[in-house]
This record gives sequence, structure tokens and C-alpha cells, in this order.
Amino acid sequence: MATTVDHVSLYRRFRPQRFGEVIGQDHVTAALRNAVALGRVSHLYLFSGPRGTGKTSTARILAKALNCSSVVDGEPCCECASCISVLEGRSFDVEELDAASNSGVDSVRSLIATVANASIGEWKVYIIDEVHMLSNAAASALLKTLEEPPARVVFVLATTDPQKVLSTIRSRAQHFEFKLLQPKLLEDLAKSVSLAAGIDLEEDAFEWVAKRGSGSARDTLSFLDQVAALGGVPGGSAGSVPRLAASIIGSQTELAFDLTIKLTEDGYDPQRILEELISVARDAFVVVASGDGTSELILEATKSGLGPVSLASVVRFVQGLARIAPTLKDAIDPTLILQASLLALCAPARSGGADDSRVASLEARLLKLEGELADMGKGSSTKTSTEKIPEHPHVVLADSTPSGAKESRPPRIDEPPDSSVIAMRPPIGDQLAGIRAGMRTPRPGDRRTDAVTVPPKTDPEDKETLAPMKPGQQNQGALAQGDPSGRANPERVPEAPQGTAVDPLSKLEEKIGSTFNRDRLAASFNDEILTTVSHKARARFVAGRCLSVVGDQVVIVLPNRVHRDRCAEYLTEVEAAIKAHFSLSTVRVVLKAEEELTGSELAVSDQPDEDQESFIDLSVPAESTADGLGAVIESVFPGTREIAQKGI
Repeated sequence: MATTVDHVSLYRRFRPQRFGEVIGQDHVTAALRNAVALGRVSHLYLFSGPRGTGKTSTARILAKALNCSSVVDGEPCCECASCISVLEGRSFDVEELDAASNSGVDSVRSLIATVANASIGEWKVYIIDEVHMLSNAAASALLKTLEEPPARVVFVLATTDPQKVLSTIRSRAQHFEFKLLQPKLLEDLAKSVSLAAGIDLEEDAFEWVAKRGSGSARDTLSFLDQVAALGGVPGGSAGSVPRLAASIIGSQTELAFDLTIKLTEDGYDPQRILEELISVARDAFVVVASGDGTSELILEATKSGLGPVSLASVVRFVQGLARIAPTLKDAIDPTLILQASLLALCAPARSGGADDSRVASLEARLLKLEGELADMGKGSSTKTSTEKIPEHPHVVLADSTPSGAKESRPPRIDEPPDSSVIAMRPPIGDQLAGIRAGMRTPRPGDRRTDAVTVPPKTDPEDKETLAPMKPGQQNQGALAQGDPSGRANPERVPEAPQGTAVDPLSKLEEKIGSTFNRDRLAASFNDEILTTVSHKARARFVAGRCLSVVGDQVVIVLPNRVHRDRCAEYLTEVEAAIKAHFSLSTVRVVLKAEEELTGSELAVSDQPDEDQESFIDLSVPAESTADGLGAVIESVFPGTREIAQKGI
């Protein structure tokens, strides 16, 4: 019977034993070596990073260095009894806990019970692997011990997902992040290990192993073990993946379909096919973007006569693979989904292909549209025509509509306003004045917003001087001034004597004036003045009311004394807002509470201020006739009409 020898995996046989043997993590090993040499070792370390990058191996090297009897410059000797016991896993100074299988609070309590025990060596090191797998209760139970451990006790926590570790633990630890290894480092590692293990392989085997390792030293050595057992790089369908990627980029649909079927029949899992396609695309992307080197995809594209591979085609290929990945997880038939998705990626992607022609076509169309818009702008700017104001509220151009065309219609809500309408609107200042006066600003097309003719007081003896106008007869003076409606233009007659045109807006503005009184302050206090102060001031003064205005003194009443005292903090800010709103030189605000008001003060709030006119006076002279009174009312309230009542 043949004698068998137990085989130890390469990643276990060639695990690094000193800080200097850890590859690709110089930023971690240098800090730990100096900490050991200078005696500045922390009580808690957190090692995080992808799998197979040396987290647990570095933790064991740290444990050996702390207890080594012949440490040199922070490096363990690996020959003393302590180093050998750590290497063989029988040291009482090092305890390891796999948090993935011991995630409960009971396991943590057992570990905490051994912390206070005296160690044989100088230091006791606890290595907790996959610490993010601990339950919240277990991590909380361990927190106090991690914060204040006994002397000569060091905790090393290793994890592949540091975000799942409690932030209270991360804040107490020195955090070292391990990085993925470069392919060149992995290739050198595979060569050195194969030389030490007596494995004879071809040069291309080390490159294949390094690419399959994907930045992990442990995965690289595992693939090296597989290649050594096989005697070379696996053949068969191994080279079909780069050919499949090249056929997809080259839009060779039939070849891509045949290669996909072949990979599936050879036992390739759909997820593995996708992963290898992504790996091939990643290498091609780096080569094409940097312009240096070569990749399997580029070599296959050259063999197939596809010519140079463009960066845009590689990017589209990577984006297409990224869209396929989520669909395979929950698919009923992942193989079918992968085959159909890969065939869908077979689109023209080479430089100068259909995509470039589509871009050129779109650019041409865009230039054509820009030219048409420019011509339209020139036509609208050079167009001259006379304007007229019809009876409806929209302004149109008399010569803008050709003969035989449809009549002009009012614009819809979603259409932009006509430039002629905008040009005919009153200035913004006049509109604001009309709004503040409490009435709608007249527009060019509104009916009876021009001057209103108020008939004068007629004298029966003066019939020759003033003859009444017949129905349908137009005002000749208005026609002489160019008003087709027969009404005089108030802008051309600054001051009209009695019996001629009178502008009701001017009359209202004279009545309103710019006086500072209680009514105007109350009307604008909440909606205009308080909007200009801070949020706190507005929140406190919004419950107030204006009691009176006498000169430059304003009395504001608040609900109670407490509210009044709180508003006093922002009194200066409100005074400044009132002063700015009414363009006053000085304003003095007095605050009072409701319970402080006397009977005379309560009566003041119901009466207008002394020596001041009411806000709006629409009174009409007594000598005005009934027709004149109706005209004034209709001008102030457009759209009203007189209804005759019988029996009155």
C-alpha cells in the first residue's frame, strides 16, 4: 500500500513570518515595526482590507515581535521558543477568535475572563478575525475591555468590512487599511513560491495566475497550486473568453453565439463567464486608456482583423456587462439571460462605424436648426408694422397677418407673450403704484381705462357754447389726437379743466398720496414689512396689531406682557424696516400689551388718525351728473355695469 504525505496548501506553507516578507503593505509594516522598536505599541489595532491581503498574517507577526526574545529593529527572530510556539499555534500568549463562528455574547464573555490572567511572555495578544460579524450585544460587551485593557494586553481586530464595526470601537483603535496587490507583485510572488516549492511552469502560467488572483495573494497561491497540479494553464475553453469579448466588440453575432454555447457546454457557470469577461474588459480598458501595453482582447481583435479597438467601444462593452450583472442573480434561467444579453451587445462599436455617422448626422441637424432659428430672429427684428389696440385685451400687429389667413386669437396660457404686448404695457413703477393703491393696473386693451369724459354743469342759456353730442358721434379732439375710439388720450392732456377728460388713476393717487398713517402701516405690516426682517423677529411681531400712528410714533399692541418683552429684543430691527418701507427719516415704535390699554386707547383703534385723510376716497363732486358718476365707478372697477331698478 502506497504511503501518502499530507499536502499543505501553498498559501499556508509560504505565509510571511516577518514584516519584511509582507508584500504590498509597506505603509502598515513600517508603522508596526517602528512601534515595536520604539516601545509605542497601542492597545488596540484595526486591520481592514480585501481578502488575502495579509491582515491575519500581519497580526501574528506583531504577536511574535512583541514576545520575541531576540527582536532586532522591530523584526522577530523566528528562532526563539516564543516565535516557534506562535508559528505552530500553541502559544499561550496569543489567542485567536473567529467572530464569524463565535458571534454571540457568551463567546465574548469567555474571552474577557481570560484577559486578566497573567501571561507567560511579556505581552498577551488577542486576534479577533472578521470582527464585523459580532452581534451588537457581543460588541457592546467587549467595548469596555477594548477601551481600557490590562497592561501588556493588545487586541488586533481584522475585518473585510470596517463600516459594520461599531463606530465606538473604530474611534478607540489605530486603523490600518490593507490594499489589493498589483499584478506585477503577484506574478513575482508566484515565481518565488514556485521556485521555493520546486514547481516548474511556463512563463505564461505565472501571468495567468496573477490575473486570476485579482489582487489577493492567497487567491494567487491557490491558483498556482491548481496550475502545479495540472502541469500548466488550463486549456480548452480558457482562451474562448477573450475571443468572445472581441467578437462582441466587432459585432460578430454568429461567432459570439457559438462561443457562448461552447463555454456553457464546457461547464462554465454564467456568473463565471461574466466575471471573466469583466476581467478581460478591465485589462483592455487600462491598455487602451493609457496607450501602453497590450491585452488579450486587443490581441484577439488583431487576429480577427477587427483593427484597432477604440476606447469608446471598450467603455460601451463594460457598461453593457455592468447592466447584465444584476439580472443574473434572480433569473429563472441565468444561461439564457446571459446569452441573450451578450448578443444584444453586438452593436457597431469600431471607430468610424455607425455610431460616428449618427453623431455626424445629429450635428448636421443641430446646425440646420440653429440656422433656421437665426433667420427667424432676423425676420422678427427687421419687421416694421403699425400697431393698433383692439377692443379685446390683447395687442396685435395690423400688418402681421397676411390676407386670407386666420384671424388673430388670444394666446394660450402655455404660449409666450407677444413682444408687442410687452412693449405696450405700462412701466413697472406704474404697475406697482396701481397695486399699492388697491386696484388693478389698467392695461392697453382694457375697456374704458382711458380718460373718462365727465359732462360739465350745463346752463340752458349757453346752448351755443356747448352742444350735446349725438349718439355715435365721436370726439373730434380725440380723433385729432389719433385715438380711434373717440376718447382723448390722458397722457397728451396733462391738466384737463372741468368738462373735459379726467384720469381716475391720477385722482386716486392724489387722494392716496404718500402719507404715513395707521391704515397704510396696518395694510403692509405683515405682508411687506415683516418679510424683510429676521425669522425670529417676524415670528414674534406677527401677532401684533397697529394701534395708532401719531407723527413718527407707532404704537403696536401685543397679546400680553411676556410677548411684549420678547418683542422688545427686535424693536430696533422692526423700526428700521418701517423706516425703509415708508422712506422715513425717523420712526419710534412703542410696544404695549392688551391688558395695558385704557378705554381711550381702545377707541383710537376704531377711528382714523387725526389730521389725516382716509386711505381711499372715491367721492365724486356733487355737481357731477348721473352719467359722470357711472363713468367714474366703471373706470375704478372695470367690468361693472349699471342695472336700472324700477320704482326707485
